[in-house]
Amino acid sequence: MFCCCHCSSQFYVLQGLCLTRLMNFLERRLLRDVEEDEKKLDKTKWSLNLDALSWMIVDRVYIGAFPQPAGVLKTLEFLLSMLQLTNKDGRIEETIPTGKGLFSIGRGSKQLDTYIHALFKNTNRTILYCFLPPFLAYGLAE
Repeated sequence: MFCCCHCSSQFYVLQGLCLTRLMNFLERRLLRDVEEDEKKLDKTKWSLNLDALSWMIVDRVYIGAFPQPAGVLKTLEFLLSMLQLTNKDGRIEETIPTGKGLFSIGRGSKQLDTYIHALFKNTNRTILYCFLPPFLAYGLAE
């Protein structure tokens, strides 16, 4: 079946709509779980999913699945909310960077979990996307 470029962009927009609904649902669910249990984010339950989901969502941002700036900003808000939930007990501030540079020589401290590292990376990618000229030009046009 032959599909034009317009059809594929519509497919990505549909993915963006579905991902927006998923982000809304997941954020509400995680906040409810935290309020009910009065504890930090249960990493055994969510870590692998948040890792993969954050990469998938931000990849879709760059593909163009969120054609309106509000969708991109909602994605950024979701990622920041997930970081806030993972840092409920303050353990992110106590970790050392996972890089191999001069400043990551610290000993005795534990490193970030992979899903937290993925959330940081994808939050940074989303912030960088917000400074790309097409995104800024769209905001100025309105």
